[in-house]
Amino acid sequence: MLKSNSLKGLLVSVVAVWRPGRTLGVRVPPPPIPGGRVLWASNVLREIQLPKSTSGLNWSSMDETDKMVADGAVDANGCVHLDSERFGVGFYRIAVSNGYDTTVAILRDPHPNAARWPPVDTPVGVDTAQAWETPCDMENQSAVSGLAAAAGCGWTRDRLRWVSLEPSRGTYAPLNTCYDNATRAAEAAGVRVLEVFHEIPPWAVDAATDAADGCDSSLTQMPRDLRDLHAFTSYLPTRFGKVVAAYEPWNEGNTLGFGGQTTDQRGSHQKAAYLGFKAAAVHELPFVCNNVLAGAGTNWTAVQTVENDVAPYIQSYNIHSYQAVETYTDFFEPARLAGSATGAPIWLTECGIHLDVNTPPPWSDMTAENDRLQAQFLAPSFAVSFFSGIRVHFFFILTNYIEGTTQFGLLRHDRSPRPGYAALAAVGHFLANATSLGRVAHTPGSAVVYAHRANTGGGPARDVLVVYCSSPLLTCVVPPSVLALHMIADVYDYLGRSEKTTIPQTATPAAMYIVLPQGTVGSTLRVEPPLFASGREHQRVTQPRASSVVIQSAFPYRANLLAQDSHILNATGQDVVFYVYNFGSESINGAVKVTPSPGTNVTPTSWTNVVVAAGDRARLVARIVPPGGRAAVDENLASGVVRIVGDFEQDVNTSYYFRVTANISSLKPRKEVPCAGASIPSAWNHNVAPGGSVNVAATSTPGCVKFTDIFNATTGDAWSYPQLTFNSSSAAPSNADGIRFLVSEVGCAPPRVHIKELNVLFFTSNNDQYAAPYSASPGGNELTVLFQDSKWNHFGPLPNGSTQLRPENVSRMAIGLNLDGNNSTATLTVCDLRWVTF
Repeated sequence: MLKSNSLKGLLVSVVAVWRPGRTLGVRVPPPPIPGGRVLWASNVLREIQLPKSTSGLNWSSMDETDKMVADGAVDANGCVHLDSERFGVGFYRIAVSNGYDTTVAILRDPHPNAARWPPVDTPVGVDTAQAWETPCDMENQSAVSGLAAAAGCGWTRDRLRWVSLEPSRGTYAPLNTCYDNATRAAEAAGVRVLEVFHEIPPWAVDAATDAADGCDSSLTQMPRDLRDLHAFTSYLPTRFGKVVAAYEPWNEGNTLGFGGQTTDQRGSHQKAAYLGFKAAAVHELPFVCNNVLAGAGTNWTAVQTVENDVAPYIQSYNIHSYQAVETYTDFFEPARLAGSATGAPIWLTECGIHLDVNTPPPWSDMTAENDRLQAQFLAPSFAVSFFSGIRVHFFFILTNYIEGTTQFGLLRHDRSPRPGYAALAAVGHFLANATSLGRVAHTPGSAVVYAHRANTGGGPARDVLVVYCSSPLLTCVVPPSVLALHMIADVYDYLGRSEKTTIPQTATPAAMYIVLPQGTVGSTLRVEPPLFASGREHQRVTQPRASSVVIQSAFPYRANLLAQDSHILNATGQDVVFYVYNFGSESINGAVKVTPSPGTNVTPTSWTNVVVAAGDRARLVARIVPPGGRAAVDENLASGVVRIVGDFEQDVNTSYYFRVTANISSLKPRKEVPCAGASIPSAWNHNVAPGGSVNVAATSTPGCVKFTDIFNATTGDAWSYPQLTFNSSSAAPSNADGIRFLVSEVGCAPPRVHIKELNVLFFTSNNDQYAAPYSASPGGNELTVLFQDSKWNHFGPLPNGSTQLRPENVSRMAIGLNLDGNNSTATLTVCDLRWVTF
């Protein structure tokens, strides 16, 4: 039992593979799968219960390609009988003549020698969010956990709301919440739970202290007082025990929607959360992941993760991805860099594909084509991510989940399966306990081939190839080196169906699994090794153990420059508050020293005799003047860096490392060029979300245009980004650093609706899209957006060239916003657009 008084000597062992010290999973043969719409191939009795109203009516069944499989009549009890000869492993739609329809998936059984299902060490997981997305009763919760387990997912990811468990400070809810039922269901199904939270309770917002510190806070931002976080994370393991085997102590904190914190701020949060989890009064302490990133981060993220000595406080480095599969190898590089430098394995805890719905809620089903695209996404996504350095991969999401007009779920509204569920089950079966062995060298026009060592179906080790055509190819040739293995290969399609012939000569975007004897890869079949970090130029020696002392800044979140992982300060300097926390069991006394980089001034540079009682914090104030002039614009590691080190005799040293940037809008540019035509309403193209409208009008103030957006009830994701196309007289000068403009008005209604994001988008002639967030005050403020802060938008088209935006390549721009609700309106007035050079 490890309590806070032992933290001073805590040695942190970061492992490459999470291996539990207990046996998980359910003994095979597995129990019946909940819901009656998913069956094992070994089920002799294949009765699908339909509503009694369908008795005697005709039914027909199609596979996922709409190919007819069988037909018949519903029996007197409302059952459809699926014979094993025509209904093997795969996916089936059943349509009844009265209009009723349902779907069925038939899964491959685990291997006869499998001891447990799902396997203990499998890297295949799925996000269920079942405590939020599923009714609370045990029957419903058990159905979701059971479906995850049947698909071979050893991990599920769930969410909790802090305030639901701790409605007031130190007072906890009874043990009968949705969260408790969800974990009980997971335990019964034999799956481990990764839990995440990302909101703070209202009682944790201290408006008076925030105002005194000159900072802001809200329920969607990380807590300002880390003592509340430490107390909560030390409580969670005592409530949920070993079933919640891992925690992410915040979700996507590097985005505005979840607080907009920089890496240094998230690092302080991580340290306090980790120390709380590891101080829990339980026999088996949980696995503590980092507070997960949206995306894979940037080089700045990797640098600050290392420089803030976060390594002892994370046991995995977690990221999210909704990018095209073909981008994974490059996109994950910053995460590989951080993982290599910290020694933490990389977990991909949300990974999905954006596909539109075709029917109204609550079903929100997709077209048959989008169903197939979702299913085809699964195997390549897992295979390429494992090759690209991912250790555990969670698909997003199992349940029927819609954002705007996008459907993410593998299950329908009644938890009948989509083809994607059958595809996930094939991944779970063939890549059980998988590790990547590498990739067959690729030639244009040929299939891509990823190799794994896996316990297929939970049985003995096999070598498993995932073979498919990468976008945009629809057919491609299978490499000769793979075809040569036909005598020793078993071949299955992307839903797990056995191929009747040998290895096909050609492949499609629907992957096939080729199962080979263990050892084939590397001896008979040569592969390129999996990817690791390309370099360790940012690595430095990190502290060998966690310190119970944590340093935190009180920078305003609204002043964070997320693109550069930096804090924006007044060019003339401003006071910044820092807190030193003591999460140990003894009072500490020591010194705090500040080391700024050249061009950055900090006063004072040290504090002596800093005394912090156990469980308390000390408040320090420093005045920081960021670098000005050209140094405020240029991106380089040496400018605007500050390191704070706490040296306390009772504990190991602790560090806080951050970057500061002068408010660019307060700097006088060397050159300004008006953006010709920007004040003409007709020059702006009306680019707004489906179901919405935008009106662009001139105002009484010269040089201004006003955007008025209306989003009705059918609008999904409420966004509006009017676009301005440039010509030779309005284009950016080749030496411009960015664009400056005045926001004189911004707002939305009704009060329940809030502005979720404000972005400037730049587009190149090749249709590459770059985005830079900006902050605006209701009363108006002048803003400067730099090209270097505009990052390729991964939801847009793939870049045709370098991902670095150059001014001469900008062909048009958009200024706009996203709201968090429909049936709403928004206004945005912008004035005096001009190109600036510093």
